Amino acid sequence: MSKGGYYSMSKKSSASVKRTKKMYKKKISNIPKTKNTRKSRRMRKSNKKSYW
Repeated sequence: MSKGGYYSMSKKSSASVKRTKKMYKKKISNIPKTKNTRKSRRMRKSNKKSYW
């Protein structure tokens, strides 16, 4: 039961994360691409680690 509950929670949170990622991508696109790609990759990795 607890696992199922956790799964549903993660599903909800993942949806919200997708929304925030879309916003983040838009922000990145506005900034000229120079050092951005490396930073964004690092941030994504760290976010995933902290998230789970």
